[in-house]
Amino acid sequence: MYRVLRASILFYDEHMKQTSRHELIRPFLLLVDTKRYKHAKRKKTKDYLNLCDIISQMRSLYSTGEAKYHHFDMLLKELDILGFDTSCAQPENATQADVLKDQIDLLLQFLAFRYPFDRYDNRIGVHNIETGEFIFVQP
Repeated sequence: MYRVLRASILFYDEHMKQTSRHELIRPFLLLVDTKRYKHAKRKKTKDYLNLCDIISQMRSLYSTGEAKYHHFDMLLKELDILGFDTSCAQPENATQADVLKDQIDLLLQFLAFRYPFDRYDNRIGVHNIETGEFIFVQP
């Protein structure tokens, strides 16, 4: 799931820069690099607080049992394994409801392979056993 999400985020970021919907991707960009995520978490940036709202909403939607949200649990577990530590993300109520809905809808589109992300998917990751970090380097 993470590979698809990461590659879709990178595709969307590059190809939607000139649109009004580009702002939706900003918090997701933190999920491209654990260092960026950890820095934003320490600083409690606006994008991090928005991402906390997204993660909280993902948990809430997954708990409804609706089939279209079944990937959320697996994705959150994968993010935790990869070092993004989403377990401590609490709802910050920093995101307007309509923006949060659009971001969740965008996330669902990513997980449904709606964007041609292949060019952004390196298909491999490296685990550094000394630091415990996963590194996904783009070709």
